[in-house]
Amino acid sequence: MSVLPIIQLNKNEFTKEDTVPRKKGEEVIDFLQKKETDLVVLDINMPKMDGITCSRVLKKQFPWIKILILTMYPQKSFIDEIVKIGID
Repeated sequence: MSVLPIIQLNKNEFTKEDTVPRKKGEEVIDFLQKKETDLVVLDINMPKMDGITCSRVLKKQFPWIKILILTMYPQKSFIDEIVKIGID
């Protein structure tokens, strides 16, 4: 099960409230439509909408947000796609 921490970077110190876990890509997009965020950490393996697809949507709707994708998959095709999308 994936957990997607969404972190606001506009503070000097982080608190527990600065990290908002979301499990599905749709939840991340919905959250970002309501709250300004600077950094999203995604896993490639997520239910319904994978991290790569979610990243594509995020880069179109929120081009200023920095995205960090984590994965244990060794396939070069994933890396190629991430670079193609323009993930930071």
